[in-house]
Amino acid sequence: MKRILTVAVIAVAAMVATFDVSAQTIGSARFGVFGGFTSARTRDAVTNILNYQVNRMPEYHAGITGQIPLGAAFSLQPSIAWHVKGSSLSGLTDLNGDLNYEALTSKLGYLEGGLQLQAGLDLLAFRPYAFVEPFLGYALSVNQQLYTTDPKTPDQTVSAFNQSGLRRFEWGMGVGFGVEVWRMQLAFKWFWNFGQLYDAANTADAAPSVAQAIRGVYENGRNFNGFVLSIGFFIF
Repeated sequence: MKRILTVAVIAVAAMVATFDVSAQTIGSARFGVFGGFTSARTRDAVTNILNYQVNRMPEYHAGITGQIPLGAAFSLQPSIAWHVKGSSLSGLTDLNGDLNYEALTSKLGYLEGGLQLQAGLDLLAFRPYAFVEPFLGYALSVNQQLYTTDPKTPDQTVSAFNQSGLRRFEWGMGVGFGVEVWRMQLAFKWFWNFGQLYDAANTADAAPSVAQAIRGVYENGRNFNGFVLSIGFFIF
């Protein structure tokens, strides 16, 4: 995954460097807002936790963005967003039988910055385009809920990172497509978070059973992957 991200970033930088971004081009930049639906989950894996199922969690994102035309049908679109990602795990049981939970949910709120390189066609009435987008983020909030008997009533809620077992920093890649009509923009994107989500240093104050569950399902490189559907509006 690291190689994929490195190659993609180098490709974006190389392509940007080939364009003539003049003062007139910068002057034609647009700025706006966007938001939408996020669906994420972590991938399944063989661990010391048995019989669990990973489920998607419907969340959201919202932020500000800008669009800088580069000529030759290309444009750059940087953005800063509040992006919530998470996953829901049900039916957790360990090998010894002393860890038996109905469900465990983990939700992180990231301050996330992305840089899209778009390639599209101006068809006058609308502009279809495709894009690639590396992103970086830092989690400012965490919310984990542990359900031991009743799947609707949490028995424990974790909102401190030193108890969560999760890492704050994220980095990854998105690819997708969209369409622009007037000042409106509608886009669909698949995204992959790379690196390790589990962080052993952040389980110091967690209950042993919680720390065991987090490690069992999030270690070994498992991270949030999914898709987003965004709608944006360029204000000026």
